[in-house]
Amino acid sequence: MKKLLTFALAMLMCVVIVGTSLAEYGYTKLSQIPAAVDFTFDVTFDEKGLPHIVTDYPYKETGAEELNLTYNKDDIREAAVLNYNFITGETCINCYNGNLYSYDNMSAAYDDIRNGVLTLDDEVCINTTNNSLSQTDWILTYSILRKAYIDYEEKTNSQGHNAMGVGGERKMVSFRNGILDSSYYQKRIDDGDLCIVYNTNGSIQFAYIYLYKGENKGSYDYDESTGLFSGKKLSELGFDDSDINQPAPAALGDSKDPSAIKAYVARCYQNILGREAAAEELNTWFEDLSAGKKTAAEIADQLATSAEFKRRHLSFADMVDNLCKAMLNRSAEAAEKTDLVNMLKNGQRLKSVLNAISSSDEYISLCKNCGLTPGIVKVPVIIKK
Repeated sequence: MKKLLTFALAMLMCVVIVGTSLAEYGYTKLSQIPAAVDFTFDVTFDEKGLPHIVTDYPYKETGAEELNLTYNKDDIREAAVLNYNFITGETCINCYNGNLYSYDNMSAAYDDIRNGVLTLDDEVCINTTNNSLSQTDWILTYSILRKAYIDYEEKTNSQGHNAMGVGGERKMVSFRNGILDSSYYQKRIDDGDLCIVYNTNGSIQFAYIYLYKGENKGSYDYDESTGLFSGKKLSELGFDDSDINQPAPAALGDSKDPSAIKAYVARCYQNILGREAAAEELNTWFEDLSAGKKTAAEIADQLATSAEFKRRHLSFADMVDNLCKAMLNRSAEAAEKTDLVNMLKNGQRLKSVLNAISSSDEYISLCKNCGLTPGIVKVPVIIKK
């Protein structure tokens, strides 16, 4: 094995990736992105000394096109990015100039990666890079150091990963220590951009407009007390006055339905454990779910991975059907049942089935309709040599 793997990936052998609960925030593409799935990646070198990223990330199911690993030297960020293109199956490198260090050619960067001079950075990014206005592009960023996904971003009117066309919208959620930290919304018109940054509570932290052309060219800051941008209405600057009421990308509804929450707890016990919930169990879960201390996915996960559930010795088909009844309030459909049963037959964990159900649009909608925080069942992801 190359020195790179010994030096740069040794620390990753025992790293378990647990995906942050992203799918509850209503993005258009998140249903296609497994926020927590088993995948591995390796970096190897061929006989010509060229690097290759080998991964089993399920890019065909997610629409992802690229996986990017950033390598740095002497704390200079973005010294080199090793990029694996899923469509072509090719690995290449992009070199960046640093203040103190730069590469004259790719071979030098390859040598430094191989020899462990350039080391793997904290972030691993998986993304799409469509060059079509009709596509919605996204990028999912994972922190090796924090052992969690740290942000998710998507944009419409995409023109490649770093560009957005007129009429496009960009939104992003960022996480710190597994908790929603902030979110961002951007709208582009012909003359410039409106940008809004929200805090963890979904309130506007700050907002501004930057117009790079036109008669109003310049910067305009938002004044919360007046709702104006440097004294001007949004409509005076080319936007819609209602744009400032754009909800935070991470804003969640809070309409609690006590009877529906209790019914969900009761269904989980009845269908997963095959018995009625004891009064204390029902009340404890109801209080935690109502207060937002626990997510709906957590109760399903806890019960389905309990010793009591294992003692039922259910068939794969019954497991799937019972989980659908508990979490979706219906039996599994034929095609759905086949897919989920095959996951178990192929050696995937029961958590993978729970993840698939809890990340579905149907489950998220059902939870939100009764005031439950959906959550998502996390599937540990092992990065290994």
